[in-house]
Amino acid sequence: MVLAPIEQTIPHPKYKPYSLNKQHDIALIRLRTFAPRTAFSLYVAGWGRYIQDVEAGIYRSSKIKLHVNVPFVDNEMDARAAPAQPYY
Repeated sequence: MVLAPIEQTIPHPKYKPYSLNKQHDIALIRLRTFAPRTAFSLYVAGWGRYIQDVEAGIYRSSKIKLHVNVPFVDNEMDARAAPAQPYY
């Protein structure tokens, strides 16, 4: 396990913490120090909300913690792959 102090938390620009639908409830975390790169996977985890019925606008909160594996992106790769316009 690697413990690294957090330098900055950057919430999604459209996140509204008091919104009932919790859209854009995600953030980037910039570490104060470099974490060693390992063969381990990176995960995003949380309870979140999902759409139960799109037409009726019914949202449900997960009763279990969900997670997704995300790719590691270094600064050079991020600069090359960044779109000209945000797509969120």
